[in-house]
This record gives sequence, structure tokens and C-alpha cells, in this order.
Amino acid sequence: MSTKAKHTPVPWKRHDDVGELIMAEETLVCLCVGGLPEGVAAANAEFIVLACNAHEDLVKACKLIDDWLELPAFSIYGPAKLTKASAAVRAALAKARGE
Repeated sequence: MSTKAKHTPVPWKRHDDVGELIMAEETLVCLCVGGLPEGVAAANAEFIVLACNAHEDLVKACKLIDDWLELPAFSIYGPAKLTKASAAVRAALAKARGE
């Protein structure tokens, strides 16, 4: 049985003291560097922080929506719309979970 390593707990924060650091408390999570145009490393770091900090909340919200779409009350919108909405939510959940 294999065990999967867990990521550093959120919240993560961006620090620009030395390059573009992403930190969790006193732990270095990531350093965004490279021959990028001015401001791109900072934008990448900010995007990573926002996405990672929101990840669990977004997964929970998608799961709630997926559960609600299964309720009979939503059948008034027709099966085509439900199928499309449900497929979109399930695809987003799978992507967020790395499936």
C-alpha cells in the first residue's frame, strides 16, 4: 500500500523579500523565479497562493452543487441542462482532485 504525501497546510502567503517566495508560516513552499518579464513572477506567485488557499473551499462548493443537481426539484430545467451542469461540476472536481 502506497502513501501519498500531503501538501504543506494552507494558508500560504506571498513574500517578496528575496524573489517571490510562497510561505506557510516559517516553511518555504515555493520560489517563483526565472527569466520572466517584470512582474510575471509576482503575478504567478499571487495566482498560486490564491488558487491553493481557495482549493478546499472550491471543492466543497462544487460537491454541494453536484449534490443539489441530483435533487428532483432541478428536473424542471430539463435533463440536457442538468447533464451539462453536472458534467461541468464533476469535471472541475476531478481536476481539482488531480483525477
